[in-house]
Amino acid sequence: MSVRTLNRLFGALGATPMRWVWAERLEASRLALMQGEVRSVTDAAFAHGFSDLGHFSRTFKRTFGVSPQTMLRK
Repeated sequence: MSVRTLNRLFGALGATPMRWVWAERLEASRLALMQGEVRSVTDAAFAHGFSDLGHFSRTFKRTFGVSPQTMLRK
């Protein structure tokens, strides 16, 4: 599959391949926090491919409306 075809398919969904990957990683980290699969926000971020904890936390809060730390405590 060509890059152009891939981008066109994701464009029909209103996303880009990278945005889709980010959304999947954020959702996986949210589930890990909610289900107690990780002990800390740092563990959740690093386990799902994020290397900048500050960026992860800001993006998580903007996406889900709560901080990852709050999600961990629930």
